[in-house]
Amino acid sequence: MAFRKEVVSLAAFALLVSAGVLSPRGAAAAPGAGGSAIEAIARKLADPATQKEAIEALGGMADPAVEALLRALKDGALYRSNHGVAVLGDDGALKDLSGQPVLDAGGQPVSPRVGQEAIALEESSFGIAQDILERLQIFKDDPEARRSAAFKLGSSRDLTAVPVLAKALEQEHDARARTVIEEALAKLRLLAPDAATRGSAAHALGRLRSESALPELQAAIGREADPAAKQRLQDSVRSIDSYVFLRSVVGYLFNGVSLGAVLLIMSLGLAVTFGLMGIINMAHGEMLMIGSYTAYVVQEIFAARFASHLDYYFLIALPLSFLTAGMVGLVLELLIIRFLYGRPLETLIVT
Repeated sequence: MAFRKEVVSLAAFALLVSAGVLSPRGAAAAPGAGGSAIEAIARKLADPATQKEAIEALGGMADPAVEALLRALKDGALYRSNHGVAVLGDDGALKDLSGQPVLDAGGQPVSPRVGQEAIALEESSFGIAQDILERLQIFKDDPEARRSAAFKLGSSRDLTAVPVLAKALEQEHDARARTVIEEALAKLRLLAPDAATRGSAAHALGRLRSESALPELQAAIGREADPAAKQRLQDSVRSIDSYVFLRSVVGYLFNGVSLGAVLLIMSLGLAVTFGLMGIINMAHGEMLMIGSYTAYVVQEIFAARFASHLDYYFLIALPLSFLTAGMVGLVLELLIIRFLYGRPLETLIVT
């Protein structure tokens, strides 16, 4: 299986070289060559014998235009034309890979001929095309979709995804998505054949404090033969471990202070009501829960109806929690507590 995968990768590499996407040394072709390279490979999609090889080659290209081409092939909207292949548009006319209408000799838009069949996606190539389409989600407009796609690529151990991630990193403006893409790119570069690249990737993961990369870093230490790269791997692991330890200590302290503050507020509430009114209110915990559930319900309403403003739900939840708990307390006082002032035993039992 591993040998077969290497053969397929070499065949895809050879096709990329022949199409001008890569130089023989593996470098990207000059800017502006991407369009003609895609067209050269796209012509091979029409032939079942070369379709799988062409799809593999398209998967190695860091070009968002590849998604439209593969999606058209998958959806049965890719047709042969005089100049190679064309995509069927929503208006029923054929368009070239740049999105321009295909014109006949009279300058009129061309539609598929009667009886002309779309280029069929071979069953053996379906899974490969689907994997590539999922990979190209990293170029979507939604930052959450880009983050999810980057995380999957970083965990794929597929070095052909490196140019895709590098291209996405160049044009990424969202800070959170950019961090996830950098982390995914560094994870894959840990598998690079060049020791300097592996060391640089390890340093990047240490700088990013990538806790999710710890298993990959520890595995890389075990198989690393280069002393300098191994040292950088170990330094990154120590850096991430120190960050995780510090974060845990701060988290435990914060949780302790938070829980202590809640218990303190409850104790002060019980002490105040007993000192001023002579009652022991055993419903004090229920008042706290009423406020908590009010905040939870407000959060759910914001998530369902005002998702873009979810981070500000607490501006409504906090005052509403006090108001709701206070109203319930007022009803309790009017109906029960006012008849039991100075009788702590009875208020303890009743509440």
